[in-house]
Amino acid sequence: LALDVLGYVPKLVSSVGNLTHTDVDGHTVTILNYDDAIAVLTCSINLDMNHTAILYGNEGTITMPMHWKAQEFFIEKKDGYQEKITLPYMDTGYYHEIMAMSDDIKNGKLHSDFHTPMQSLAISKIIDHILDDIGYTPELSINI
Repeated sequence: LALDVLGYVPKLVSSVGNLTHTDVDGHTVTILNYDDAIAVLTCSINLDMNHTAILYGNEGTITMPMHWKAQEFFIEKKDGYQEKITLPYMDTGYYHEIMAMSDDIKNGKLHSDFHTPMQSLAISKIIDHILDDIGYTPELSINI
């Protein structure tokens, strides 16, 4: 979500986290620093978190409960304006991605206009940086 809003090439990626006894990332905090914005991302398999995405801006906030399967989100502006937007719930998992890919294939496209190969590469680079910051190395997973 942060990458879709702020862009796929942050100026700086910085992460801290802990690996579990099986060398899986137990919890991680990542900061994506842009020229005019900062994104703070958290994830954990060890902590019970509320799974809410909140976008803070100069004019207000957008709050998305259960962001990966959001059925509603809330807009609150500094001037007091509030709006609840309801979305049709389709499915969890990769349903939306599978449907978009299926449509692209039916239309003869080799890649998505919504999510490009360059964006996939940028995400991979960010993930590699995060894993490096928290001390994960591929050799650790071989010992599981």
